[in-house]
Amino acid sequence: MTYDALDGYVVLFGGFPITAGPTSDTWVFANDRWVNISLTAGTPPTPRYGMGMTYDALDGYVLAFGGGTAGTCGPSNAADCNDTWSFRAGKWSPLTTPVAPPPTWGMGMTYDAADGYVVLFGGSADAGTWNYSRGVWTSIAAASNATYVQPSPRHGMGMAYDAQDGYVLLFGGYGVNEVLGDTWSFVGGVWTELSPFPSPSPREAPMMTNDDPGGSVILFGGSTYLPDPSPPHQLNDTWSFAGGSWTKLTPGSAPAARGEGAIAYDVTDSCSLLFGGTEQLGTAGNQNDTWAWCNAPPLVGLSILVDPSIPLPGAVASFGASFRGGVSPFTYAWAFGDGATSASANPVHAYAAAGFYAVLLWLNDSAAHSANTTREVHVYVPLAVPGLTADPNPAFLEQPVNFSSTENGGTPPYTYHWEFGDGGTGGSLANITHVYTTNGPFQVELTVSDTPGAIVHAFVNITIQLQALVQSTTATGSAPLVVSFTGGAQGGHPPYSYSWNFGDGSPISTVQNPTHIFGSSGSYDVVLIVTDAGGNHAVRSTLVQIGGGTSMSSLALGLLTGGLGFAAGVAAMGGLSLWRRRRTKKPPREGPKVESSEQGVR
Repeated sequence: MTYDALDGYVVLFGGFPITAGPTSDTWVFANDRWVNISLTAGTPPTPRYGMGMTYDALDGYVLAFGGGTAGTCGPSNAADCNDTWSFRAGKWSPLTTPVAPPPTWGMGMTYDAADGYVVLFGGSADAGTWNYSRGVWTSIAAASNATYVQPSPRHGMGMAYDAQDGYVLLFGGYGVNEVLGDTWSFVGGVWTELSPFPSPSPREAPMMTNDDPGGSVILFGGSTYLPDPSPPHQLNDTWSFAGGSWTKLTPGSAPAARGEGAIAYDVTDSCSLLFGGTEQLGTAGNQNDTWAWCNAPPLVGLSILVDPSIPLPGAVASFGASFRGGVSPFTYAWAFGDGATSASANPVHAYAAAGFYAVLLWLNDSAAHSANTTREVHVYVPLAVPGLTADPNPAFLEQPVNFSSTENGGTPPYTYHWEFGDGGTGGSLANITHVYTTNGPFQVELTVSDTPGAIVHAFVNITIQLQALVQSTTATGSAPLVVSFTGGAQGGHPPYSYSWNFGDGSPISTVQNPTHIFGSSGSYDVVLIVTDAGGNHAVRSTLVQIGGGTSMSSLALGLLTGGLGFAAGVAAMGGLSLWRRRRTKKPPREGPKVESSEQGVR
């Protein structure tokens, strides 16, 4: 059993139930109740007891190793296991390691925060000393290593990290035909035997854990064979270890005497949680009761909560305290920085004026612990940009656009930064001018910050005014005059469509770049209408002046209409000529017979 810091609960695996062999159940303790998650925890280790479990803070998961079985471990169905498992996010996963300690159960295993790895010692197979880090087991020393100082071989010892003293603490266990009562520390890869006095009596299978992250180690019960001769019997004394010394405690109540129970410090509830154990030899003595040892931890991590974090002048703000530890009931003393006070746990307060206020909180618990803290609260109207305008909008290409902004709230002076959407930027001005040279649309962003550092953003969308563009090869000439027109557009939303009215009664043209023949003299207002994808229209006109010239007959106009190359050639000659019959005296020779026509030769 151990506390799973990633998932925020205590997790328990396997062990002996009251009347059966070892199990493979997975349970978690949260919100003051046990929950069986076996059905959702994935494929677990095989049923076993005496498995080592601890939270590996470096690798970020619960690490489990070994344990004893009823002959179900590994391919050979061995009695003892040396497989390695992780438990993370509520799921079991087997880990493959290059090497591992020998198959064993009843080992001591805990995370060594000073050295940054998991340390394992002893067990039924006398595994010696090992560490585990980043998925790899490493042997520090075998049990048979005579040159390395370490505790004598044993199983069923108590082992936990002593945060106050900065080392792993080991106590007792069952050695070679005897229960042990020695105390050892481990740090920096070195075991050191300690000689505290007084100490708990020799015992095996005590329940031992750190009592809180920055405090003492707690030890409860265990089994002993003393005084000899006697059958094993259980203990229910409670001890704490801190500053290199054991201290026997005298709680008002305690669990019944037992050994081989599970214990872990529950960070969520700030208590050491004890479960089960055996009160006598055999499964008939196994228990399933749950106890909590809640020492009187100090008040730590006190901070002030404010909602909203930036109150408005005259508006009510809610205050609260966040902290860990302590013993209820608690007393509160608030000073809001404007002369007002409160003794409520969660007071409300309204500040009359904007400004900076130092809020102080004094907190006391029923165990004579106290803590205090302060927080600066800034009361003001939040910075806002309610107005951002552009004129003109739609804008014209190559023409200036005037941008204006209006700010309120915050703490002046303000600073400004403009992004015009076309790659252009502007400096720290509330009102600014910009010229667009390419089609839009564009999104303009204004960033405004005040003196304390509050930042707001405002936006305005800019479109470019649709404009029709007209060019022609000539604007004057004599009839018939051939004129080529070029149509274009800028702004608006492409694609564009075009409609030409040549002003001479001829049909509308919808090509972008038409060619037209003006057959008679006069002044013609040629009008182009451009329509964009959004249905917007733009109009542009140009004047064509046609002077006197040879009038075109209907046949000539037809010929010109039928072939622009021919029409251009005729225009270059300045008029139109047709073949006509001339009546002359016949030549003095015979030739082919010719029939004449008024309009030409047949």
